[in-house]
Amino acid sequence: MSEELKPCPFCKTESIYQIDREDEFIRRYPQLFCNACKIKFEVENDSPYINDNLTYDYLLDKLYKAWNRR
Repeated sequence: MSEELKPCPFCKTESIYQIDREDEFIRRYPQLFCNACKIKFEVENDSPYINDNLTYDYLLDKLYKAWNRR
């Protein structure tokens, strides 16, 4: 992802990591995790794609934009 993440809005640290969550069907969903305050952030899956890789890329882009939008 080329977009730079802003610091955590809760604790102002810059130690933000991207992690993945898996659902019961073994599909991956991206999340952001703050190493200082331990908050996890993810976005709703409203992907128009059926392909899991396209869905993941779509959600990752949406996640970064939502985190930085505040």
